[in-house]
Amino acid sequence: MTQPPVIPEFASGRAATDGPAAAIQAPAHGREWRVWLPSLAVAALGVVGLVTMSQLPPTVARAAATEAGLVERATVGVLIFAIVMSLARFRFGFSEGWTQTTFLLIVYAARELDCHLRFTPDSTTRIRYYFEPDDPISIRIFVFVVMAAIAAIGLHWVLAYWPRFLRDLRDKRVWTRNVLGAIAICVVAQVIDKTTKVRSFGATIEEVMELSTAVLICLAVLAFPRDADCK
Repeated sequence: MTQPPVIPEFASGRAATDGPAAAIQAPAHGREWRVWLPSLAVAALGVVGLVTMSQLPPTVARAAATEAGLVERATVGVLIFAIVMSLARFRFGFSEGWTQTTFLLIVYAARELDCHLRFTPDSTTRIRYYFEPDDPISIRIFVFVVMAAIAAIGLHWVLAYWPRFLRDLRDKRVWTRNVLGAIAICVVAQVIDKTTKVRSFGATIEEVMELSTAVLICLAVLAFPRDADCK
């Protein structure tokens, strides 16, 4: 009898839709609203967090939303968990896709920890940093090379796995909706942060939404088929 074809992404022998994680990994044909549930839940929790912080005493709210505050620490904790889950994929063998994913998650966590401020006085993502004489030219060249390398890896990652994303987007897989939700929250956070006139309120929104973004990224890692590569 003719054997059915083996789907590459499940070639390890254990279907990614087996077990308790099936609900967040399997395609949800005809259940589009359920596919968006994780993103909607995270967005709702973000709104609840903002409302809660708005009711706290100003000093407490500012302390929680400042750099290295409670919210930022929670964001870093979520990203570290996502890194661990990404590294766990290597139990199925070496993967170029998960190597790049892990690297980009580490870069994201390092940004949240403001690691760049140990070497530079300003954000390395601002173009003006490379034209102002605050640091020696050698440091600025080094930072530019590092940032260019990170950008190149990120661009390669997007271009290489874009077809996979589109395919899973059409198949209504949850992880693609988590990614779209994270992008949407980032855009909204930046718009609010740039347009609000109350700086402390803008900082609070930024920190809460960065936490929401990290949660959605972590959910995307968890929802990706467990024995599949990033392609």
